Amino acid sequence: MSVLGPIGLHIRRITPQIRRHKRILFRVGIPLLITVIAVQLLYPSSQALPGTRLDGQAVGGETYNQLSGRIKTGFEGADVKVQAGDKSKTLALTEIGAIVETDKMIHSLLNYALWQRLIPFSALFKPVEVSNFELSFSDEQLDSTATNLSAELSIPAEDAKLTIAEGELTTTSAKTGQKVKSKVLTETLSGGAFHFSTTTLNINAEQQYPTIKDSDITPLKAQAEEIIQRRIIIVAENGTEFIPEPGDITSWLTVITPEAAKPELAVNDEQMGIYVKKINSVVGVPPGTIKATLIDSQEVSRTSALTGLAIAEGELKEGINKALFESSEPMRIPIRMVAVPPNVTYERTYTPTQKGLSSYVTYVASSEDVRIAVSQVGGKSWSASARGEEQTVAASTYKLYVSYMLFKEISDGKLKWDSRILDTDVAGCFERMIVLSDNPCAEEFVSKFGGGAINNYLYSKGISKTTTFISKEAAQTTAVDLEKMVRGIEDSSKISGSDRTKLLDAMARQRYRAGVSAGSQGTVYNKVGFLWGYLNDAAIVRHPKGTYTIAILTKGSSWNRVADITEQIEQIMYSET
Repeated sequence: MSVLGPIGLHIRRITPQIRRHKRILFRVGIPLLITVIAVQLLYPSSQALPGTRLDGQAVGGETYNQLSGRIKTGFEGADVKVQAGDKSKTLALTEIGAIVETDKMIHSLLNYALWQRLIPFSALFKPVEVSNFELSFSDEQLDSTATNLSAELSIPAEDAKLTIAEGELTTTSAKTGQKVKSKVLTETLSGGAFHFSTTTLNINAEQQYPTIKDSDITPLKAQAEEIIQRRIIIVAENGTEFIPEPGDITSWLTVITPEAAKPELAVNDEQMGIYVKKINSVVGVPPGTIKATLIDSQEVSRTSALTGLAIAEGELKEGINKALFESSEPMRIPIRMVAVPPNVTYERTYTPTQKGLSSYVTYVASSEDVRIAVSQVGGKSWSASARGEEQTVAASTYKLYVSYMLFKEISDGKLKWDSRILDTDVAGCFERMIVLSDNPCAEEFVSKFGGGAINNYLYSKGISKTTTFISKEAAQTTAVDLEKMVRGIEDSSKISGSDRTKLLDAMARQRYRAGVSAGSQGTVYNKVGFLWGYLNDAAIVRHPKGTYTIAILTKGSSWNRVADITEQIEQIMYSET
């Protein structure tokens, strides 16, 4: 009997069992697979599969809105710690311009494609875990944040220093710094994988090495210590000797670093000058004071005074310098005295005359940043100006010229007082422009009329071309032009009738009264302007003894000073009339 005989017999015996198991498997397995696939097909696409995790938390069965809430809360609480060497900065993700892509993240959590659902038991293997945010970035905010972080995380290298102060030498060791480039920060932040809590990003920083090393300072300190011990004798003409103490010599030294060179010792000229002045207070003779009296800028008398004596400071400093740096031996340095002319003080008075008025105005404009033009209207008709044709910023005084143009436009029928403008009418805007010095109304009028058109109208009426509304900066004018404008209002040569009455009423009520108004004894109708340190005032003044017009344009001055100038001008014009 062959070996195959028993095997064949065994196969015949078990074949019926195999056939029975196949029938059972077919009857049970197929329905099970169909059921699993059916369950997978019917599983809601709006819910996460069981086993899905978000930031380590099970979120199976959660809907879009629930997942969105989790992501939003996590994003709001997440931050990034940017580490560069020993310095770090923690920022919220929103601060670096990050924008969470909620839809993309939820798509990753909910995505269960049809073809996947048709694979039996795929639901057991499909669930995903999302641990990082899907982000996009605002380039502008990211760049701005990177620039600021670059400055915060960078550490400048510190040079070794030799400090000389109050008789003491102090050395400070050099320190290496670091440079964090904004470009590196931008690339690292935009490419980072950000978690739901704190994400730490390490930034590569470039080392910054000091220019002046400790080894550069050591010999400098030794040189300074040697100089401080030198014996210097300063000898006055009468034989008096002055011997500087080590503390004095120390104060004369300073450390300088010429461009692209090593640090070196030099003389602190200011401190040495203090020492020389101290000696001068002992050996010098103060000069006297001459008192000169000027009437209308012409000198009429002068007192005499003694000439003084003072140390030839430059020579003495040069001698001390040589003693410090050119000789290690004790050195005697002689003092040479030089004559010092007397001081001169001026007592200025001005006569109540045309000459006195011109002299005063000229002096003020020559000694201060002031431009003045003044004219009496009637009476003796005195007038004076200084720097009066010099162009300067008009500030809000330009609104007088705008009013002039406005009256023309209304007269020509192009505008009416009740025409709408901004949130009011022309009458309301005019009131704001003059009484409140409102800028929007004035700017709206200029825009409506056109700067070039205003210029042409003003030039046709005698205003110079130095006044302009088409300057690259603010409107420009001169004291002469402004004074001419207010004089034309007062004598009706430029603005007359009801227009004149309306403008004068507004000028009388304008609220800025610290300049000409404060310095005058008369009734003042004025318009002020102030911008970038310019303080200007143009006014009609009806003084008890006469009427005059004036424009005072200043820079870097004060309203008190404008008031003082006005008061002095009135004293000259009306003290004896």
